[in-house]
Amino acid sequence: MWYWLVMGVFMLAILSVLGKKNTQLFFFIKLLMFVCFLLFIFYVPSLLSSSHLWVGFALVFFIACDALETYSSRYKRESDTRQISIYKKWQFMCFSIACFGYSLAFWMEVQALTWAVPVFLFALIVVVFFLLLPLLDRFAVQSAIVAVMLWQLSWAAGEVWRYHRLMLDFSGFFGTLLLSISVLMWAIHHFKQPFRFSKEWITLSYFGAHALILAPLILR
Repeated sequence: MWYWLVMGVFMLAILSVLGKKNTQLFFFIKLLMFVCFLLFIFYVPSLLSSSHLWVGFALVFFIACDALETYSSRYKRESDTRQISIYKKWQFMCFSIACFGYSLAFWMEVQALTWAVPVFLFALIVVVFFLLLPLLDRFAVQSAIVAVMLWQLSWAAGEVWRYHRLMLDFSGFFGTLLLSISVLMWAIHHFKQPFRFSKEWITLSYFGAHALILAPLILR
């Protein structure tokens, strides 16, 4: 219960700062939330496993990804498309590595494989990817890598939930799907046009996804 209360407080803090358009404060609160995740993960050193280490590894790259997003915003004001493109490519790379770290934490718990989960998810991601491809022409390769990383992450989390059938494992699986949705909204926001309350929806789904994905590891 305490975990969800802390996450709720962070979500409210992030939403309150979003309206003020204070970039530095916004980044500080997001960084604080990631640090909080790390503290939760490594709270009991005697219970550490390889899954904890992979999640810690992933969180470091998620922090780097968020830092790149914040730092590149200054080039948007200057309309420096070349620098924005460079930062976006690094951002895609960090995000892909981070998702790979998350997925390894789930793969460690997989007991048996089935093709029902990956085939459905792969078909869904392929359709979405080709729908977005005209918007991502400059980042087609990076976007494809991100799509594959999200696919195998959701597959791993789905396999864990299918085997254990626990609510905490469903939380992890649903979190991976929510992370994919947040990436989809982020792509539309940045490469097509922002929609109503897009930044709020992206932020809530992104950090909500992290909270759900990490819940099985922290609360089990």
